[in-house]
Amino acid sequence: MHTDSASFFYEMVLERLGGGVALCKKMQCYKLRTGEAVKILYSKIRGGRRQYWYSISASSLREIKKLKCDIFVFILGKDGFVKIPLAMLEECLSEAQATRNPDGSIKHYHVYISKPPNVVLKGDGYSIERNVWLHYQSFNKQTSQASTHTQKQ
Repeated sequence: MHTDSASFFYEMVLERLGGGVALCKKMQCYKLRTGEAVKILYSKIRGGRRQYWYSISASSLREIKKLKCDIFVFILGKDGFVKIPLAMLEECLSEAQATRNPDGSIKHYHVYISKPPNVVLKGDGYSIERNVWLHYQSFNKQTSQASTHTQKQ
């Protein structure tokens, strides 16, 4: 498997989370051996930005809730991943701008996570920036979370 492919990173993250089984492969939702149910999303840096962009459709969010996935895992390209509780993400989405359907309902939300070392979750528009550094795990084995205590909160 090519080490730049999204599927490579999905497998690596699933392994780092302790492994598990697919609840819904199409939705990338997994039941981990720890008992947690997670939704995994992948992105890579787009253009000249120093952030990762994710699109979360309203319909997939409803399906994910039906599957009882209460944690979102955002893969930050080759950098690492952020494990965020659904409640925190929903706070962010409630403030974020969204693309709308012709009837006015939400089609999908836009979510950004900044590149390390300042790992910040933010919805599109004027939403509040949330420092999620403590939820971040690097793919680089030399980056330890022990050093995160010097990171400004």
